[in-house]
Amino acid sequence: MVLIHDAETRTAHPMWSPQIKFALTQRDLDVEIVWPQRRGARLHRLLTGSTLPPQDKVKLWDAANVHAMVSDTPRHHAVLDCGAYNSPVPLLLNTMGFTSIHSIDLNPHMTAMPSGSNIVSSCQNIVATSFADNTFDLVTCCSTIEHGVDWNAFLREAARLLRPRGRLYISTDLIPDSAPNNDGSAFRLPWWPLRPHQLTDHVEMLADHGFMAPDVPAVTLPETLPVEFLGQPLAFVAFETQLRDAR
Repeated sequence: MVLIHDAETRTAHPMWSPQIKFALTQRDLDVEIVWPQRRGARLHRLLTGSTLPPQDKVKLWDAANVHAMVSDTPRHHAVLDCGAYNSPVPLLLNTMGFTSIHSIDLNPHMTAMPSGSNIVSSCQNIVATSFADNTFDLVTCCSTIEHGVDWNAFLREAARLLRPRGRLYISTDLIPDSAPNNDGSAFRLPWWPLRPHQLTDHVEMLADHGFMAPDVPAVTLPETLPVEFLGQPLAFVAFETQLRDAR
């Protein structure tokens, strides 16, 4: 269980370092987060038909990962959540005491999401934002990039937006190498999950855009995967990295 505390009650955590994380089984996704009551949650549910913070286990897994990733981060650091519609990350960071949080998505229902005193939401394209260079200390993108987002375009924009040593969190779907090609779409967008054999190429892509390259662990997907989407069983992978000082 991850209990989300206000800034005044946070405790020490192990030192963070770039890494790759996996959710390969239901047990990996069994993350419980105790959220405080949020204003606007009822209106959001009425207008969009979904809850916020979401009850989706995958989004809560992302929230727990981000919570651990920012445990040693000063609360005045600026954060951008990309693909933030129905994302728990902005509310998580607001509850943790972060004072400069931006959330962007192309979904017009962004304006109906519950907010917080330190959250600014807007409808923007995550590969071509209106923000100035070197604006943020952390950029997150949770279960979004697989929906038709070009990795190189997003990494180029993230590197532009981040200050030196700024951190980046990206999570996405992971399917077996042997899975059939899927021409399906979701949310009127393509669906491009990763496969294990592509992980090394994507870490090299991170390095090409100025990010530290985390080690790529050997991974074998189990026969039974925790989620099914568009008829395809899948797992999840998250990349946690950091912009180098010099590019």
